[in-house]
Amino acid sequence: MEAKGQVGFDPEQAKKDLDRMIGSESKDSAKIAEFLSQEPSIRTKTVKWGEMTIKIRGYLTRKVRFDIASLDNAMNKMDVESLSMIEGKIYNVLAELCLEDPFNNPDTWRDIDIKTGCVFDFMNEVISKAYAPKEGIDSFRKK
Repeated sequence: MEAKGQVGFDPEQAKKDLDRMIGSESKDSAKIAEFLSQEPSIRTKTVKWGEMTIKIRGYLTRKVRFDIASLDNAMNKMDVESLSMIEGKIYNVLAELCLEDPFNNPDTWRDIDIKTGCVFDFMNEVISKAYAPKEGIDSFRKK
């Protein structure tokens, strides 16, 4: 891993470091291995869209977090030339978040957007409801 204060992140090196840590004999390695082996259903959520229920990841992957930050930045500077790039990123993010066919395919989201125009709204719904902090945490922090 990089030393504190260095810029950048090497995901391949991080994976090697994690594999080495899990392979060690420390008590922490067993805890990390247990965390990584949790049943995928523990890490899923559902989002209602009208009468439909769509199964999504229960967490935002590192890739999705970076894509969302990139989207946010691009949307603040949005112009006609950048719109197709922004749309493509949205389709990719939604496909990454959704776990089941046909919603885990960016082309599906492009087709839905062309036919309905609701993809921006759906993404906002997913991010705000599925990944927002729990109300209890918010109310606790306000005290």
